[in-house]
Amino acid sequence: MGFFVSLVGIAGMAALGIYGYQKLKGLERDIRHEMEEATWKSSEPGSPQKDDSRVSVVEKSSAPAEKPLETKQPPVKSVKAKPQRPPTLENRILEAVAKSPGILQADLYDHFPEQDRRVLQKVLLGMDREELLERKKEKSTYKLFTGKKA
Repeated sequence: MGFFVSLVGIAGMAALGIYGYQKLKGLERDIRHEMEEATWKSSEPGSPQKDDSRVSVVEKSSAPAEKPLETKQPPVKSVKAKPQRPPTLENRILEAVAKSPGILQADLYDHFPEQDRRVLQKVLLGMDREELLERKKEKSTYKLFTGKKA
């Protein structure tokens, strides 16, 4: 009896797994179809669209079309603003190192009490490899400086 119950349970789990797989596959197919439609609509601005709510009907009249008035606008001066970085962990670390160059990595941990030390160590190592930071060995820790690409 126990064997039969186990067999029915395994068969039921397999059936649920197959059913779930088919549902996910159908959902993925629908999403891909919608993405293709969106790409098709955006790639050809003058072509008709499939979505009826977005179709615009232009009636053609026998009268000649009027040319739109041309207005001259002053040229827009482009201002190159320094792109602001969002406050990610890396950016916060760069700010802290820029404020106090040569800060010890062990002292930097105190600036980020919410972060695990191992996470900070990995981030700092990655930033050193990307040349965002420069780490110089100082006894059992590192001195941190801003890197070439920061």
